[in-house]
Amino acid sequence: MKKTLISTLLLTLTSFLFSQETNGASYTANVGVTFTEGNSNTDQINVGFDVQKVTEDAELSLTSFYNYGRSTKTREGEEVNVTNLNKGKAELKGSHVISEDMYAYISLSIEKDDIAGIERRVAAGPGLGHYFRRDDIMTFSVEGGGVWVFEERDDSSDDYAALRIAQNLKWKLSEGAEIRQEIELIADIEEEENYFINAKLLAEATLTASLGLRVEVRDNYNNLPGEGKEQNDVTILSGVTVSW
Repeated sequence: MKKTLISTLLLTLTSFLFSQETNGASYTANVGVTFTEGNSNTDQINVGFDVQKVTEDAELSLTSFYNYGRSTKTREGEEVNVTNLNKGKAELKGSHVISEDMYAYISLSIEKDDIAGIERRVAAGPGLGHYFRRDDIMTFSVEGGGVWVFEERDDSSDDYAALRIAQNLKWKLSEGAEIRQEIELIADIEEEENYFINAKLLAEATLTASLGLRVEVRDNYNNLPGEGKEQNDVTILSGVTVSW
């Protein structure tokens, strides 16, 4: 019942957004590759795809990424490949402006992180947000609502109702440079020690009309990690972007 309700709300808002006249849309793909050979042998690749469709009173965004990395180590005289990074996430969010500085939204995120022991984590739900500033230079907002979290780990599975609080900043520094910053807290309503925080800081500079450079820092904190896992994961990525 819970999954059906959230899915219905999400599909309704998505259908509404796509039915509106599109005033602006942007698509961005990014890729970064790192290789080292010598004293250490490592391979890492990160890819991502972002879509944003904007109307006068609504916005739909999809962001996704996948990161994979491995290193070569010597064990008992033999070289073996060890995976040290294998994570991905997709986020879909639809929002509708209900007044000059207020909006309603529905969000859905699906992620996995093999190294952190997260086989699958899905969080979906509605909420309300407040724009402190919204213009061509800067968009700054704070939002909050409820989500249902469905989680499968290496050694357990669970689902629970949670509170979601987030802050979003998009700042256009110049015609060819922009920074984006997001912080999200999701906290279990019944178990106060069960919460996680996702933070992201991204800087992007345009090289040509369609090419750019991106540097991104992600910090994921889980207060109750799986057995033998660290609470905090920090990932720093850089690469080339293609926009159209």
